[in-house]
Amino acid sequence: MGELKNVVEVKVPIAASFSWSVGKYMDRYIKELKNKKLFGVKCPNCGCVYLPPRMICGRCFTKIEEWVEVSDEGTVESFTVAQVKLDRGEGGLKELEEPEIIGLIKHDGTDSCLVHRLGEVKPEDVKIGMKVQAVWTDEPNGELGDLKYYKPI
Repeated sequence: MGELKNVVEVKVPIAASFSWSVGKYMDRYIKELKNKKLFGVKCPNCGCVYLPPRMICGRCFTKIEEWVEVSDEGTVESFTVAQVKLDRGEGGLKELEEPEIIGLIKHDGTDSCLVHRLGEVKPEDVKIGMKVQAVWTDEPNGELGDLKYYKPI
């Protein structure tokens, strides 16, 4: 590819201050992270298992209320390598010192995917179909950050 021309970057400082509820399904999902456990939901009609959980089945549109514990192992279905991140102080983009790998992980026994970081692997070594396992923080608090990343197994 040639050099990009006429590219405009606009810097807008971001100072958003608000709070919102993640809803009862994601609330339970996040609280279970404190126990280093992943919980999804299973459709009573077609049997699809969703992680992250959702209230309505995407396949048959049935309300889902059954919670199931999900394996912390899965498969990389897709991934991307990020070279930049949002610069919240200045607005615009900030170059990362080290690239971050963002994966689409399909946990064993589920029918959906979870988006999360991959760690302990170089970008050139990541492959679609690679088996991975969740890596947890040492002292989880019941928040999304309790699941640090996924590593190859």
